[in-house]
Amino acid sequence: MLDFPIIPSTATLGSWIYQGCLYAIIFIAFKRSCLYSYGGKRDVGIRFFFPLLLMVYIITSFTDGDFSHYQMMVKNYNGLGSTGLENVYEYVIGLTNQNYLLFRIIFFGGMVLLLLRLFKNYNLDKYSSLYFLFAVYISTLSYSRASIGMAVFFLGLSLFFSDNKRIINIVFGAILIGVSYYFHRSCIVLIPMALLGFVPINKRTLPIILVAVFASFALLKGLAADVINEIAASDNEELALKAELYMSGSSGQFSGNIIAWFMHIWSYGVFYVLFFVDAYYIIYNRSLIKRSIKGLFNVTFGILLFAILMNLFDMTSAALYYRYLFMLMIPTTIMTTYLYQNGLLPLKRFKFLFWFGCIPTIENILYHVYYLLSH
Repeated sequence: MLDFPIIPSTATLGSWIYQGCLYAIIFIAFKRSCLYSYGGKRDVGIRFFFPLLLMVYIITSFTDGDFSHYQMMVKNYNGLGSTGLENVYEYVIGLTNQNYLLFRIIFFGGMVLLLLRLFKNYNLDKYSSLYFLFAVYISTLSYSRASIGMAVFFLGLSLFFSDNKRIINIVFGAILIGVSYYFHRSCIVLIPMALLGFVPINKRTLPIILVAVFASFALLKGLAADVINEIAASDNEELALKAELYMSGSSGQFSGNIIAWFMHIWSYGVFYVLFFVDAYYIIYNRSLIKRSIKGLFNVTFGILLFAILMNLFDMTSAALYYRYLFMLMIPTTIMTTYLYQNGLLPLKRFKFLFWFGCIPTIENILYHVYYLLSH
């Protein structure tokens, strides 16, 4: 059966050119029909092909470091649970007879379908929202299976805090929130954060939220470190090497020189800028904001605080900090497109956020192509 050849752990020039060209094709071909043309029937045929091409991009994301790591795990699987992956992934590895192409189609292709359903649950134009997520966050979205866990969690959250307060939505939403842990263990932090959706953020409740997040950090930081230590001690060489890199990596804090400071802002600034702009417009228009969006905002605020604590207290490395910071990509996409599509975020602000968010992705592709061409 058709499958990927063995992909080098370090992305080649050809991989970066392929990824860059595919990103440019999707970006240019669908920008007019997807990003701004929501709520109408124009370009319906063109919009239909966008999720399909996005699946191709994510499934064949050769430039992501985890692509080759997962491939080695799939190909070296011996049926004894030695990959370090969650059980659902090992089950599918066996079911697909260790076919890595099918493995990525099932999980990463399925993730795109979950995202489409997620955006629909918030009554958003699913193509416009998915395009924004692609253009701004694709390098994060396609990186690892953590994105799958995030998609499951936020899909559950959309049902749990649905504006349609049916019992079946609440029950099924709670199940998905819990199940997200079985798609990526880092989602254990998100599960208690879901409770923040019940607490309105104001002067009286803010201290309670801060205490709750600090308590979650104190309880869960040890668990996160234990998981990494357990992996590092495992017999799986690929996984153990990755865990060692996590523990020996940089702290994610400023190192004191201007270049490090600039790169920190460049890499992580998008998440902060989008969140705080969303926060301003949600708080300013709070009487017009739906219950489901308010709940999502509260949970996102809690996740951001948790990520900041990871950075300030320097757990084991930058990996845990950016793991939780990157979890803002789905909710900030939902909040930004919700505000714009409901006339609460001006077009100029929306365009600014869109292009500001695209800069790191475009720069990253161009830099790698240039570097590999010149060396």
